[in-house]
Amino acid sequence: MKLLYFNIIMLYFVRHGESEANREGVFAGQRNDSPLTLRGREQARLAGRAIITRGISIDRIIASPLLRARETAKIIARVIRFEGGVATDPRLMEYDMGSLSFEPIREITPLELVSAEGAEDPQVFLERAVAAVREAATHDEATPGNNTLLVSHGGIYDILHIARTKGDPRLFFRAADRDNGEVIALPWPLIS
Repeated sequence: MKLLYFNIIMLYFVRHGESEANREGVFAGQRNDSPLTLRGREQARLAGRAIITRGISIDRIIASPLLRARETAKIIARVIRFEGGVATDPRLMEYDMGSLSFEPIREITPLELVSAEGAEDPQVFLERAVAAVREAATHDEATPGNNTLLVSHGGIYDILHIARTKGDPRLFFRAADRDNGEVIALPWPLIS
């Protein structure tokens, strides 16, 4: 009898902890490279503790290069005593909100967001996020295990939800529920 062995890829997602832009109530996007607040650092520590409590073993950590995500990833890595380094992937950066960046947060529709002057094309946003996740889900023979933690932004989680549900990329804004520092298992494969 021949046994078949399957590499099971598990992806986990954490939205960065509270940033100064979050606290100040302004749109950040990728143009406002806002650091974490004290509360955001605590949320990152709690995310690390949640990973330990849930018995999740992390083999790779990949973060957005924006400061709030990198800080969150490094704090989580310390808490879980992760031996490897934190890699960054620019495709995991938040949506570029164009002229809305640094503006006070107000109620806007998803179509207003994607129509802002200089805003990123939502289809391009979807394609870059999905490409990053697909690459992260590829087993690397040099890396033992298959559990990858992605530390990124709310917009990334929202656009991945749109990709999974085959929704309209223009409607990604606030399409899915997620909190700062929440550890979420990402469904894989993301898109069939």
